[in-house]
Amino acid sequence: MRLEKLSDLLDLARLLSGSAEGVTLDEIADQFKVGRRTAERMRDAVEQSFGPLEIIEDGRKKRFRLSARGMATFANSPSSEEIADLDNAVRQLDLLNETARSKNLRRLSAKIKSHLREADRRRLSTDIEAILRSEGFARRVGPMRAVDEKIFSSIRLALLSQKVISFYYAPESSGKKLHRVVPYGILFGTKYYLIARSVKKDDPVLFRLDRVSRISVTEEAGIPPEDFDIEEYANRSFGVFQEEPDDVSLRFKRSAAGEAQTFMFHPSQKMKIGKDGSVTVSFRAGGYLQIVQHLMTWGDSVEILAPQKLKDLMLVEVRKLYQHYSTQN
Repeated sequence: MRLEKLSDLLDLARLLSGSAEGVTLDEIADQFKVGRRTAERMRDAVEQSFGPLEIIEDGRKKRFRLSARGMATFANSPSSEEIADLDNAVRQLDLLNETARSKNLRRLSAKIKSHLREADRRRLSTDIEAILRSEGFARRVGPMRAVDEKIFSSIRLALLSQKVISFYYAPESSGKKLHRVVPYGILFGTKYYLIARSVKKDDPVLFRLDRVSRISVTEEAGIPPEDFDIEEYANRSFGVFQEEPDDVSLRFKRSAAGEAQTFMFHPSQKMKIGKDGSVTVSFRAGGYLQIVQHLMTWGDSVEILAPQKLKDLMLVEVRKLYQHYSTQN
């Protein structure tokens, strides 16, 4: 058996033992980018190596789960690279002033290390230290908006307990106002947003977390719709702002084509290389202002092919900048 195949089987065994609800064959195929028949063979190989799988009936689907006792200690022992990446994630969150999230990951790292055998802990610590010494993070330029740890913990508690939350919110255009909302989820980006629906309205909106204060979890039930999918919601737009999506087409000159091919502009994107060496990127999304703001960083190396309203918005924003700087002394 090739090493990468053995590695996949170990990863699948960990997946099956770490899932409370079990894993379907389709989920295995999707996770490992294989066909259904290969997924079946992988499942059977895990069962032969680690013992019988528990079968959970889920309508017409079957879910499979492996008892944690079936996994040998060696298979579940973390590697130095895995722990170093976890510690690096803590360092990165610290640089972003995300104290609530870094604290949780720091606790997780400590818990994992505490469960290691003394010999393994000594063996791994040297490698982990060497990796961390050799890797660093560039500090993000400009001010960073910190989010109160209580805000994160309150929203997560409300999401888990399905309760309404209340808070004061201060948008740029007006003073603080009290809101009572049903929380749907949190979007992480350059700024963090709460997706929530007012108890008096039907559609969810976005609240910037750095503008939230005096938050509390109520006893009132607040249950988001069963069909709400936060990934689907996020993928509708280029950034976080929700607009009716449209077909966007961008052409990057040959001089920028190589760099453009390394970017993930949107999960739905498709790329086409032209005969002249240019690259055309197409995707479907809203959030036109954020698209324009990003495309400005590419200068004249990109051309907006569609839609027309995106071209028009670019012209408006460029003219604003020109007028602003042309009137300065």
